[in-house]
Amino acid sequence: AGFAGNPKPEITWWFAGQQLEPSDNIQIKVHEDSTTLTIMTTSMEMSGFYECRAVSELGMDKTRGSITVNKVTAAEAAEIEEMKKAPAKVEKKVEKKVEKKEEKKVTK
Repeated sequence: AGFAGNPKPEITWWFAGQQLEPSDNIQIKVHEDSTTLTIMTTSMEMSGFYECRAVSELGMDKTRGSITVNKVTAAEAAEIEEMKKAPAKVEKKVEKKVEKKEEKKVTK
C-alpha cells in the first residue's frame, strides 16, 4: 500500500478487528512511502479482508484488500514438493556471471 502525509502517518495493519503485530509468520515492512504485509504460512482461517491504516494528528485513511486461502490439492502438493527439490535457477545464473567475470580477470 502506498501512503503520503506531513506529518508522516503511523502505519498499522488489521485483520478481523485485531491489529497485526510482526512475528515469525507475519512480516510488516514500512518504507518511506509504502508498506507491505507478508504472511509466510497461511491457513483457511486467515481468509478475509486485511486493512492498512495510516493515522496522523491530521486524520486517518485506510485501504483494504481480501485474501482467499484455498486448500491445496494432492497434485498441487506434489508439484510444490518437486519444486522444493529442484535447484534454484537464479543461483545458476549468478554462478555463470561470476565465472565470466573471473575469466575476464584471468585474460587481462
